[in-house]
Amino acid sequence: MTLWKKLAATGLFLLITNAGLSAPPQTEIWIYTSLYKEFAAPIQQAFESQNPDIRLQVFQAGSEKIQAKVEAELLAKKIQADVLAISDPFWPIELEKRGLLLHSTATPPTPAVQTNYYSWMVLICNKSVAPENRPSSFSDLGKPEFKNLIQIGSPLESGTMFTAVAYLSDRLGWSFFEKLRQNQIASSGGNSTVIQKVESGERTLGWVLLEN
Repeated sequence: MTLWKKLAATGLFLLITNAGLSAPPQTEIWIYTSLYKEFAAPIQQAFESQNPDIRLQVFQAGSEKIQAKVEAELLAKKIQADVLAISDPFWPIELEKRGLLLHSTATPPTPAVQTNYYSWMVLICNKSVAPENRPSSFSDLGKPEFKNLIQIGSPLESGTMFTAVAYLSDRLGWSFFEKLRQNQIASSGGNSTVIQKVESGERTLGWVLLEN
């Protein structure tokens, strides 16, 4: 089985070439992923059990941190990343346009960038909020009674948050975010920041990935 087919079998979707650098035959593969460790670990175990001659190394971080790391590796011409599995929907397309992705030679060819699932964002609230005072939909967050209560991640720091903002602006219109601004919404970090703020009660409402 070719290396490409082995990787494709795992459902991972983005390969980077070594930018023309010569390298010995690979016995170690690095995957950079924004998947949480508890989800990445089973992929690593399954791949290594089927390919005992290959060691799969995992670097886990948010999409923006992965982008910064890969761009630094490209500048240094020392590419460590082999496979990317991230939540940023646009940067991979840019990498492909720059000619940095490996294209399959199979028939039919496998796309260099493959999307295999969409993030599912859900509303969360601190347990101090009575059931009758909780929002029942995302659009409810624009109501005046939720002013100074909402925390979300930053779309500049989190790929899933960027996708959520893009989707909600398309679904609910940009007026939804104008209402959130009027409600003094707080935006910083990623999903873990939202959880920390809501759990502590600093903010009582927010939205995060379902797996959080």
